[in-house]
Amino acid sequence: MAMTIDERTSSFIERAKALFTRPKEVWPEIDRDMTPSGELFTRYAAPLAALAPIVGFITGRVFNWSPFGFSFFGQLFTAVGGYAFSMVNLLVLSFIASKLAPRFGGEGSPRDAFKLIVYSSTAAWIANALAMIPGLGFIGIGSLFSLYLFFLGIGPIMKVPEMEKRRFGAITIVCAVALNLVTMGIANTPAMILGGPRPHVTFLHDWGNSGIDRQAIRNVERQMRDAFRHGDMKTIPPAQLQALLPTRIGGFARTGTENVSTGFGSGFAQGTYTEGDKTFTVKIVDLGRFGATFGNMMPIDQNKQDEDGFKNVTNKGGTFVSQTWDNDDKSGDYMTVADKRFLIEAKGEADSFDGLKQAVGSIDPAKLAALEK
Repeated sequence: MAMTIDERTSSFIERAKALFTRPKEVWPEIDRDMTPSGELFTRYAAPLAALAPIVGFITGRVFNWSPFGFSFFGQLFTAVGGYAFSMVNLLVLSFIASKLAPRFGGEGSPRDAFKLIVYSSTAAWIANALAMIPGLGFIGIGSLFSLYLFFLGIGPIMKVPEMEKRRFGAITIVCAVALNLVTMGIANTPAMILGGPRPHVTFLHDWGNSGIDRQAIRNVERQMRDAFRHGDMKTIPPAQLQALLPTRIGGFARTGTENVSTGFGSGFAQGTYTEGDKTFTVKIVDLGRFGATFGNMMPIDQNKQDEDGFKNVTNKGGTFVSQTWDNDDKSGDYMTVADKRFLIEAKGEADSFDGLKQAVGSIDPAKLAALEK
């Protein structure tokens, strides 16, 4: 007897929950599921993938915020274009996975490949939507759980042998990154035109020089599995993090503070610092066990510098560092992870980029480490 629409929707909701609560057990169930790909696309993938663009567009209008500074129509085109291309990427990546699987001893069913890509993307869709809410951007780290789900599902769904799972997964991920870089550039073009010229920095991701570290992938899987399945998600109370924010940083005085406990196994404290017409914020986020994934994930080495400024992201040596600076606005962002647990970020206007680095350095790592005891 066929399921009704309400029953199918309920089934999809329960499956999404199961991917977080019992991921290893749910993949064999997904393998046996005979739901048509068209229904999986329209009733599961399409609504979940739409969450981030919708939330991002709404918060952009409500809070007058946009990461690209676009106009109303620019933001609208970005949301719609990004969503459309994400759906295209879903289909293209499923096709690629179905063709790659036989090369690694697996089975190349397009239907199975589609199920693997769709269901493993669940965590990323939900985390990215939550990250669009101002103050909760750090929750985007939860999208890494999709990486764990993907590698967990390769065997049951694509029947790739254990010894070949890492290679198949790594190559598929590289293809996914390449697809996203291309389509993001295309999707943002109309928005850039409608939003007016923006002389800020762009940057390239050099996958050719980064390579794929199999042990790094295994480490990420282990970190995610341990954190979610063993419930080891205890974090430091945000009020204790707030106490570490200095009252002054150079010539900047602290003019405000806030701390938030999200209920998602993480929390943060933030201070606002002002000198004259310049303002920046310093944020301390307790990532719990997820902090180690910044150093253990696949090597990152992204660099771009021109007359407008620079943007660099790296995790060489196991230390994650992201730094951005705009010469025209005298503003930027410096972010790193301390003690393999605490994300520290300084973002806003300063006399120079060194001022933002000084702000991050004002947070005593020894005192952070003491909070864990």
